[in-house]
Amino acid sequence: MSPRPLRVPRILAAAVLAAGLAGPASAQQTLEYAERSSPGVWNQIVDVAIVRPLGLAPILMAPAACSAWLVLSAPVSWLRGESIPAVQICFVDPVEYTFRRPLDEF
Repeated sequence: MSPRPLRVPRILAAAVLAAGLAGPASAQQTLEYAERSSPGVWNQIVDVAIVRPLGLAPILMAPAACSAWLVLSAPVSWLRGESIPAVQICFVDPVEYTFRRPLDEF
């Protein structure tokens, strides 16, 4: 015996077809609304998708790239009674830029 083919009810097929045809119009309306309501939405998308992941690179490379500068500047800063500028530049600033700044503020 051969297996019986599955029969899709006509109502389900019509619903799927209607949803497929209505999708692009609905997406276009949503996009137009987003552009009107928030002009910086594309800047926020670029910030989340591109700029913040690129901001991880200095955080991950900082220990290797700044270790010599940190070793050389720490004694001088300690003798002058200041905070160590290498720590601020190599570690604190990249973390604040990547994780703490508001969206769409480059």
